[in-house]
Formats: sequence, C-alpha cells, structure tokens
Amino acid sequence: MPPTANDGPRGSCSGRDTATSITLEQLSKAARRINSTRGVGPTLEAIAEEARSLVGAHQSVASLTIGHNWAQRNSAVSLSETYAAWRDYATPPDGSGIYSLVCETNRPMRLTQAELEAHPRWRRFGSEVEHHPPMRGWLAAPFVGRRGENIGLVQLSDKHDGADFTEHDENVLAQLAEIAAISVENARLYEAAQKARAESEHRLREAQAERTQLAEIFRNAPSFMCVLSGSEHVFERANDHFMALVGHRCLVGKPMAEALPEIEGQGFLELLDHVFHTGETFVGRDVSIVLAPPADQPKTEAYETRWIDFVYQPVRSVEGTVTGIYVQGVDLTDRKRVEQALRESEQRLKEINASLEERVAERTAELEERAAQLRALAAELTQAEQRERRRIGDILHDSLQQLLVAGRIQLSSLANGVTDEQAAQGISRVDDLLVQAIEESRSLTAGLIPPVLYDAGLTAALGALGRWMEAQQGLRVEVSASSLAEPGGEDLRALLFQSVRELLFNVVKHAGTDGAEVSLRRVDGIIEAAVADVGRGFDAKSALSNAQDRFGLFNMRERMAWLGGEMTIDSVPGKGTRVALRVPDDSGHGKEALAHTSDKGIGVVDDDSRHYTDEPPARTTTRTVVLADDHAIVRKGLVNALAGEPDITVLGEAANGQEAVEVVRRVRPDVVVLDVTMPGMSGIEAARAITTEHPGIRVVGLSVHESADLAEAMEKAGAVAYVNKAEASESLLAAIRGEKPI
Repeated sequence: MPPTANDGPRGSCSGRDTATSITLEQLSKAARRINSTRGVGPTLEAIAEEARSLVGAHQSVASLTIGHNWAQRNSAVSLSETYAAWRDYATPPDGSGIYSLVCETNRPMRLTQAELEAHPRWRRFGSEVEHHPPMRGWLAAPFVGRRGENIGLVQLSDKHDGADFTEHDENVLAQLAEIAAISVENARLYEAAQKARAESEHRLREAQAERTQLAEIFRNAPSFMCVLSGSEHVFERANDHFMALVGHRCLVGKPMAEALPEIEGQGFLELLDHVFHTGETFVGRDVSIVLAPPADQPKTEAYETRWIDFVYQPVRSVEGTVTGIYVQGVDLTDRKRVEQALRESEQRLKEINASLEERVAERTAELEERAAQLRALAAELTQAEQRERRRIGDILHDSLQQLLVAGRIQLSSLANGVTDEQAAQGISRVDDLLVQAIEESRSLTAGLIPPVLYDAGLTAALGALGRWMEAQQGLRVEVSASSLAEPGGEDLRALLFQSVRELLFNVVKHAGTDGAEVSLRRVDGIIEAAVADVGRGFDAKSALSNAQDRFGLFNMRERMAWLGGEMTIDSVPGKGTRVALRVPDDSGHGKEALAHTSDKGIGVVDDDSRHYTDEPPARTTTRTVVLADDHAIVRKGLVNALAGEPDITVLGEAANGQEAVEVVRRVRPDVVVLDVTMPGMSGIEAARAITTEHPGIRVVGLSVHESADLAEAMEKAGAVAYVNKAEASESLLAAIRGEKPI
C-alpha cells in the first residue's frame, strides 16, 4: 500500500536502516559464536541460543537430520526463564509434526497461533502433549546443505513482545539458518575427521602390535634365521638360534665379512655375492662351517666345525630389485657328532676284531656284547633322528608355516586400513619376509615328514610298523586297527604313532617276550590306541613316579593329558602289560563321527567348538561363504579377514572335505572355499561332490602349495579358482567375488 499523509515523512526509513544495521551486526556475532563451536551437539546448542536471542523468542529448537531420516536426528532446545518449568524437556522431534514440512519444501514457514492450530499438519504435540512446552505462534527456517539438500531446521515460538512473528523476523531467521547450515556441516566434517583420526591411530597401534608379534615369531623360530642387507651383506637382524650358532657376537650393523671374519675362504661370502647379483636362491645341505670361539672366551680356544642345512633367499624391493638376503637353516652338528661317534665305535670294533683273530674263542662273548650295544645304539639313533626330523617338520609345516600364512592374511587385512606411508612400507617389508619364510619352510619340510604315516594314514602306518618290528627287532606284532578310528588331524596321528612305537620298543627292551598286540579303535569320539604283551610286567606306580623313568611313560602320560586324554597301565609282574592311550577326537573323520555330526545340522566352527542351527539362514544380497581348512589357525585368520567385508558373509566352517559337503548341503552358500589337502576326503574330492550335487555353487580351491597340477585337478573337479594361502586375502576376496579366473 502506498504511503499516506499519516504515514509520516520518508525520512523515517533511516530508523529501519539502523535496525537492519543492528541486525547484521547481531548476525555477525551470532555467526562467530556458532562457528567457534566444535562438534554437532555444541553447534546445535549455539544455533538454538542465538536464534532465540536474535529474533527475541522464548522457545527455540535446532534439529539435524540426515536425508529426512529422523531416526538419526540430533536436536538442541533453548528456553527462556518463562519456560523454566520445561528446562528438562529433551525429547527430540520424530518427523511427524508440521516442522517436517519445512524439511520437505526447504523453505521457511511463519504462522500465527491460530494458523498453526488450523493447519492440517498440526498434530498438537501427539504423544508429547502432556510434556511439551505450550506454543504461541511459530516460525521455522530450514538448514540447506552445500548440495541443496535439507539437513535440518531451526524453530521459534512465543515472541518476547507477545506479537506474531513478522516478515523481518522470518528474513533474519532464514539468514541465520543459512549461516548455521554451513556450521552444522563443518561440525559434521570435524567429527568425521576426529573419528577417522582415532581409527587411524588405532590401526597404527594394531600394526605395531602385529609387527611386534611377527618379530617375536622370528626371534623364537626353531631354526636359525638372519636378514642381510645390501651388497656388503650387513646384518639387519638375527634370531636367538643364529646368535647361539656364532657365539653371541655383536652382529647387527656389521657386514658379514667383518662380523664373522673366519668364514673368509670357506665359500659363504662368494655364495652370498652370487645370490645377491643373480637373484637365484641357494640351498645348502649338510655343509660344514668353521667358526671362531665366542668373544667372551680366551683367544686360545680352538675353532669349531659345525654342520648345517641352510638357504640363501634373495630379498627384493617392490620394484623387484634384490636389496638383501634372507638366511634360514638348521644346525645338524649334534646329529653329526652322534653319527661320528657311531662310526668311530664301529672302527674301533673292526680294529679289535683284526687284533683278536687268535683269541676268537675266548672273546666271542665280549664281541657279541659289544655288537649288541652297537646295534642298540644304532636303533636309538635312528629313532631319535626320526623323532627330531618329524618334530622339526611338524613345527615348520603345521606350526610355523601355518602361523606365517595366518600372519600374512591378518597383515594383508590390516594393510588395507593403514594410510601412513612409512607404516605401509614397513608392513610390505614384513609381508615380503613372510613370503620368503613360507617358501623356505616348504623346502625344509619336504624331507622331514615320514611318508607312510602322512600319505596312507595311521592305520596303514601301524601295519607297516608291526611288520618292521618283526623284521628288525624279532617282535611279532598283531595289529587290529579300525579305519573308523583314523584321527582327523596329522598332529594326533603323529603323536599316537610315535607313542605306539615307543611302547613297542619298551616291549622289546623290557618285557622279555617275542610277541605283542596293537589295537586302534574309536568309541564315542574317543580314540584308543593300546599295546599289550604277555611278558614279565612291571610296577606301573613306581615307573610313573619318576619323570626320568627308563620307560618314558611319564612323558607319554603328560602328552596325553595335555590333549585332554589319558594313559592307563594294567601291568602285573610276571603276567604281562597293557598300556592304553585315549584322546578325544571330534573331527568327524570316521563314519561314526560323520553320522554323529550330520544329525546336528549346520556346523559352524568357533574356537574349535561347533554350534548348530536347524535351518539355513535367509538369503541376502551378500555373497555367502563356507570355509573348509583342517588348520584351525588358518581358518580363523580367513574368517577374520572376511569379517570386515560388507558384501561377504561366512555361513559355516569345516575341518575336512566330508564335513564341508555336509555343511554345504545344509546352508547352500554362494561360494565354498576348500583347502586342497585335508584329512579323509580331500578338497579335490569335496569339490567334485559339491559341484555335482549343487551346480550353482562356486568352488574356490585353497592351498599352501604353488602347483599347476593341483590347480588343474581342482579345475577338473569343478572349481572356478585356485588361490595360494600365501597370496594374502586380496586374492581370496577377488576369487570369492568372481573377479579372478582359475
């Protein structure tokens, strides 16, 4: 409406200009205060306070939503002294009131109390009617994000002067909301940055802990190890076994030629140069090395010759350049000394025989006794050597190698979240060392594991042992071994085999009989291996009371107890002996165990305890997976590696091929990951059974060996991919997602 005479002179506009100037100054102060806050909560509180103060109202509410999702709301309430009775009211809006219309339209709204109550979206506070402060007029402005989307709003009610909110009030609140929206988004970014920083620090701490663990594994490895860097072969690190080999000298930081000057001329430095410059691995078997006495011993001490098996493995940079050499090996000196002592004894025997030809008659008994002693010594040497080789082989394959593979899987998962370049480079170097350690442990394992036991199983091995005992020791052994009693784990097979062998040698040495019986059976998940004879017997209580007893029964009993089993001895002097070894085995290797497992439904391994459900889980959009591997630590590492993948869900686990077939039959996953080498039914046999019965299920082969033959065999069995355990989790993830061909 145009001005009239009663409106006064146009100069009255200067008063409005002054008011506008004051408002702009107040807006500036409000903006500074809002921008000075940190975090979404404090920012919303500052907006509510400044909006109420700037416009002049008794009530103010500032709310943050994410895409109109009021379930993720965050609100702040500001009330004047007039509403002191409602100061504790903190129920945030739920998106069902008229205020949601402001978020939907992204435009301010201004209503008198009458207009508010007449509006179709007004719901009179809903369930909060008894608690919500009363309303006297309403003004609201939206928070608009940088991309034009709504991220919340600010509301005012009950103006100080009792009048209705004006257009000027609406403009002021809209300007404040525009400033506040930027502050809210900045606060969200600040909180996200703080969270990301905390997560990064946490991952760095985890990486440091992982590096510490790997360093501990390196230090306590059963073989000697060291890492040399550069063309001068400078010692970067060496474990305790290497330090013991060279007499605990100060090595780190010194070139090998300086740290171990006595090896010059023995060919080792030349071999190191060759490996460094050609990148070719060198394997030394039964090699002698002459070492100086330790630094803390007198200079007059003689140099010592030791015998070693060792490997020189080149260490490469990311670009493939050789930067150093990884050394790993086993000290064979003690074994060589025993062999030398045996040869010297045999030589002395020959000399005695040559010098006593004229007195053969009277010295026959003495010579036969010496020969018997030598045969016993040879038998004990063979037994000790076999145990030592198996022990080292077990440590390398079933402990160290699997720990290294599991460590590499965990390291790969950890590396995905590390953003610090130096930490990433350190993880990469450790990963390279793990790969090299895995490769060299494979080569050392090959010659240390007895073939009969681990290729044909315990039942076949016991039969072969019985025939060997009769041929070599004159002990007739009757073996009764059920195939249903075959243990599922190689460690248990080895322990029972070695224990039965020790018991048979006890019969030979102490029982005074030429016959014995060996039995192997499974009863309710318990495997029992027993050795019986009708010899002279002994006092079992006396034998077990001494840890150093001549029968070795004390140590055998302790090993059984450690596995949760027991050893019982029934022996009466003059009436024979029966020793029974009982250990639990729930691996489900035999038919009885398989039937017992299949009755329970879906098998899920968790810390070696299986839990079952009656029905398969409902299908989702993620890829569902069943993992089958007979090494629990590797299986655990794979589960942990897949746990952080939002598109992959592990439905179940299996410890052998037959168990994998049963689990797949129940849960019907999208993908099955099968270890190629497993007890009982192998991964190849399981793959063939699964793909035949379920053509739509994808099978991924998994092995610690890099073998084209295994990959081809898995492909013929129906697998779509073949992944090496040492390749870390990325390759497995790609295969599960169908991104990697066989």
